[in-house]
Order: sequence, then C-alpha cells, then structure tokens
Amino acid sequence: MLAELVALEQAQIEVANAPDAATTLAPEALAAIAPEQWDVARFAFVPALRIVAVTHDVLPVVAAVQSGEDPERPAAWGGAYLVHRAHGALATERLGPGEAAVLAALAAGRRFAEACDAAESDGEAERATRGVRALLFAAARGLVVRVEPARRVRGRI
Repeated sequence: MLAELVALEQAQIEVANAPDAATTLAPEALAAIAPEQWDVARFAFVPALRIVAVTHDVLPVVAAVQSGEDPERPAAWGGAYLVHRAHGALATERLGPGEAAVLAALAAGRRFAEACDAAESDGEAERATRGVRALLFAAARGLVVRVEPARRVRGRI
C-alpha cells in the first residue's frame, strides 16, 4: 500500500508540474472520425495526465494527510486513479479497471482497436463501447489533444 501511496503522490506532483496543452479536442470532434478509421486511429493526450493502477483505495489517505487528519487503513480496491489538471486545478478521479486499461493503452499510443482489447470483456461490441466511453470521458475533461488517423504508406495502412 505504501508503494501505491507514493506512486499516487508522485503522479500528482508530475501532473502539477507538467506543461499545459495548447489546445484540446472537444468530445463532439470525435464524431468527425470516419467509421473506417476508428480501429486504426491513435489519440494524443495532454502532458498533464497520469494513470496509477492500485490494489487499495489510497486516495482517502492522501486527503486525510492533506487536511491534517489521521488516515484510515485503505480498503482493498482493484482500480486506478486518473490524475490530471481540470481548469488549472489538480484532479484525481477513480477509474474502474476496464476504463483504466483502455485509457492507459490509448495514452501509450496504441491504436483504438488495440486499446479496446486491453480490457477484458464479453465481446467485441462491449470492448468498443468501453473504448468509446473511456475516450469520451477523457475528451470531456480536456485530456485529448488530437486524433491521429492511420496514414497510408506504400499502399498499406
């Protein structure tokens, strides 16, 4: 748990010190992506974004320490934190493991279809829905900078 607490605090420091993005992509702009481009599209994210996977909910510990209170023992929780800046202020939000896996894959530069496969699910439609939901979640928070559609290289994508 201590390592997870340190990882979360380190992510918060990095996000607080990361440069701002010049522009971000509005969620509505995702509608402009051609259907045949979705599987191979890649997305660029703001520098002020970190995803911290955890096995315990350590966020209440950070909040307690910051307010000068004695923290409770963290509860077991298999998820992740999305650490980012929202309107200039540091924000830390809880993510389920599926959404966290998709966002982490997208932020690492994976193609949309590959990122959707990062989360376990029952079928292709569920994976795609989770991927779109995670991407809309990020875009609504001003975390998506641009979409990078596939480029043709010598007749291939």
